[in-house]
Amino acid sequence: MPLREIIYLQLLVLVFAASDLLTKVTGNALKLHGVFSFATLLPLFAALLLLACYAFFWQRVLSRLDLSLAYLSKSTSIFWSMLASHFLFHENLTWKNCLGVALIFSGVVLINVCAPPPTEYGDDFEVGGHD
Repeated sequence: MPLREIIYLQLLVLVFAASDLLTKVTGNALKLHGVFSFATLLPLFAALLLLACYAFFWQRVLSRLDLSLAYLSKSTSIFWSMLASHFLFHENLTWKNCLGVALIFSGVVLINVCAPPPTEYGDDFEVGGHD
């Protein structure tokens, strides 16, 4: 996968991870302020807006990349969410968390580096086989 596509995909994954973080903010605000407070609704609608943007651009990614490569790269959102939750919410990072993320990252890198180039289906592609 070209570097440009990897960067584009990771930026999109960051948008997805940011929506996860906003749902955490929404949950915290819900406990403190209730359902219909501005402090609860603002991060909720911001998360929904990010998810809508993510869904739109994710469709563009899926039209250009193999599905398996796109979803493998999406798994890196775990890393971004874990890192952001540590710095923003002061959540603990354990060696098990870090090892798990390292294994996920290793798999993503391995698959993306070793994957064959995507195939383009031409006019001769048939679903049902040959007569």
